[in-house]
Amino acid sequence: MTTLQTDDQVRELLGAIKTIAVVGAKPDGGPAERIPAYLAEQGYRVIPVNPKLLLVAGLASVANLDDAGPVDVVVFFRRSEAIPGHRDEMLRLAPRAGWMQLGITNPDEAAIWSENGIDDVQDRCIMVEHRRLLG
Repeated sequence: MTTLQTDDQVRELLGAIKTIAVVGAKPDGGPAERIPAYLAEQGYRVIPVNPKLLLVAGLASVANLDDAGPVDVVVFFRRSEAIPGHRDEMLRLAPRAGWMQLGITNPDEAAIWSENGIDDVQDRCIMVEHRRLLG
């Protein structure tokens, strides 16, 4: 698989997916709350992933990716160096893509995902890209 970089690649991904897990979602009024809410408003099934919370943006949260069930994309609101901590769950879950939010990159982890058939997007905001490409 590959790093999705072109507008056409990202547009195709956003248009094809239905279920999104959001790792690091939190009810702080910031992007990690606003973006899952936005995605839900756009018709995606959104599953916040945070072991300390029951709800984020009115959406039922799960403790880890293993509890999320089948998803098409996993969006990360975690520091770049924390991404490898989710490797085993990502490989078990086998989503179509992993999406590292704006300011988050981890090329080494993306290469491992790619070897296992998982595309990646790095250092891009899924809400900004959705609005720009599909809005």
